[in-house]
Amino acid sequence: MPRIIFFDGPCRLCNGFVQTILKIDHAKTFQFSSLQSATARRLLSEQDLSLASVIYYDGKATASKSKAVIQILQQLGGFYTFLAALIRAIPQSVRDSIYDLVARNRYRIFGKDEICQLPPPGTAERFLN
Repeated sequence: MPRIIFFDGPCRLCNGFVQTILKIDHAKTFQFSSLQSATARRLLSEQDLSLASVIYYDGKATASKSKAVIQILQQLGGFYTFLAALIRAIPQSVRDSIYDLVARNRYRIFGKDEICQLPPPGTAERFLN
């Protein structure tokens, strides 16, 4: 079953999130694709594509915003499952309000690249076009 993390390709914060997942996902659970890719256009709904959000796709359904982050953390296991449980304890409306605040300001705070970054060496097979 595919487990794909869709992210805003030019967003430096989003790219940092992907780089972090690559470092801690020793089981190579996830694949990655930018929201601007053909894979995203093929697998995601127009509503998902319009979100300024990380989208997690498990082969059947999508999750966005804080729910996506929680599901990604759960898949990583160990300490990250505990972290997911802590985040889940916060009401979703509060979690998503914080997520939206960061998302609205991410380019101003973290910057934006003109083009999507290339995958780090040795990880290209985990990135979908």
